Amino acid sequence: MKLAEITPQAVRTLESDLLKAGRSKAMVRKVLVSLSGILGEAVEVGLAPRNAVRELRRNRRKGQDRRSEKRQKGKLKVGVDNPHPSRD
Repeated sequence: MKLAEITPQAVRTLESDLLKAGRSKAMVRKVLVSLSGILGEAVEVGLAPRNAVRELRRNRRKGQDRRSEKRQKGKLKVGVDNPHPSRD
């Protein structure tokens, strides 16, 4: 596979294949960190158009942020959790 052919979907497939093969989450994370470093260097020297691992992680963070916002939305109430300061 050429560097330009590595897409976020290919990285996701690699990740799931490693997990199915019995690799631990920690080992898979180490592999992806190493791959991200290699692709980062390739992007810097012009051998690859993008770092697919970083793109995949960016997409995941957005999903986590959205879920976190949804959880927090119903918990805070105006006037109760953030009351106006009392006037003396």
